[in-house]
Amino acid sequence: MTSKERRSKATDYEKVTAKIYSLLSPESQVTHNDRIMGRDSSKERQIDVSIRSQIAGHEVLVIVQCKDYKSKVNVDRVGEFQSVMRDVGAHRGILVTSVGYSDGAKNYAKKNGIDLCHVHDAETMNWKRVIQIPVIVEKVAPSIRVNFKTKLDGGMTFGKEAPFYYF
Repeated sequence: MTSKERRSKATDYEKVTAKIYSLLSPESQVTHNDRIMGRDSSKERQIDVSIRSQIAGHEVLVIVQCKDYKSKVNVDRVGEFQSVMRDVGAHRGILVTSVGYSDGAKNYAKKNGIDLCHVHDAETMNWKRVIQIPVIVEKVAPSIRVNFKTKLDGGMTFGKEAPFYYF
């Protein structure tokens, strides 16, 4: 796989993650590939997905970093992410991967307010189709159509079709 293909795959992974979070939190502003100025570094930081929301009139910032690796995310990666959280003033951080986390990464994340999430089978599943399939819930009541017909001795037929609803 070329570096361009790897970048494209990583970008697709980030976009799917952004779409999932926008569906989970429709009232929030979800941005893929956001740029946030670091308070301590005075450098613009690239954020895979940012989620901004209002709680009681206060803005809350959650940042998400997507790790599409071949092996488990280690404690060093979680520490780097925590540094970015602190620099941009994020209230919460979420790391997303398809492969899992080392025990050290899990411990560090738990003690530093970082949620660890999995996107299973991110490479093979058609997330775009799954997310875009509308769900329609319709209450269905059974009904029976009844024909009422009367035949008179002269061969004339009178009748009416009427719906009959059974609940």
